[in-house]
Amino acid sequence: MKIIIGFSTPKRFKIGAKLISWWINRPYSHVYMQFNYIIGQSAVFQAAHGSVHFLSSNNFNKDNITLKSYSIEVDSKEHDEIFDECMGLSGEQYSIIALIKIFITECILRLTGKVISFGDTRGYVCSELVGKLCVDRLKIKFNKPTFLLEPSDIDEGLTNG
Repeated sequence: MKIIIGFSTPKRFKIGAKLISWWINRPYSHVYMQFNYIIGQSAVFQAAHGSVHFLSSNNFNKDNITLKSYSIEVDSKEHDEIFDECMGLSGEQYSIIALIKIFITECILRLTGKVISFGDTRGYVCSELVGKLCVDRLKIKFNKPTFLLEPSDIDEGLTNG
């Protein structure tokens, strides 16, 4: 069975997405997971629009353009376990505070070479959510903690690992 990790940008101009794209120097601003649940039917799992949730791929594609994706082959047991974990995370809140912490941490790192540590933030941003699932379930390693991951870090982690 396959799990897709995709990188997208909105079809309509959104200042937040443009700023994220600019900051990470990539054409995309968002990362998500996609599951096939019936032949020809799939659902996107993401942190966006205020919460962690599933959305039919058809509805996701009405407002977004996927620019890059990775297809990861997993056995049916792994697929079900990842899907179950996603179900358990559904309904968690989206964290604007986490975005601000990532930005501040990256600014300080770029200026001083030092990583500052904030306390844990409730909720998720897209890259933290997908990064957590990649680390916990797919055993992909990143060079920074999951709470600081950006979509570009997920892309690099999938390319390298």
